[in-house]
Amino acid sequence: MTIGISTSDLGFMLVVAGFILVFIGMVMLSRGRGKGGGILLIGPIPIIWGSDREGLKWVALIFALLIFIYIVFSVFWLYQP
Repeated sequence: MTIGISTSDLGFMLVVAGFILVFIGMVMLSRGRGKGGGILLIGPIPIIWGSDREGLKWVALIFALLIFIYIVFSVFWLYQP
């Protein structure tokens, strides 16, 4: 029996810590002027929402960039020698 931490446990803890830090930062820095948005991806259909048009543009741009990066990495992973 070993006492240690696996890499998957470490990754999970880092993700949870990141969420907590982002939440604390939002609460501390928002001061009532919060703007936000997000994307819910259900299959191939993205549902995009936001508090204003500028926020929606940024959310859509970041989403498109992330999808592009995902496709590039998938192609490189599938066709490695």
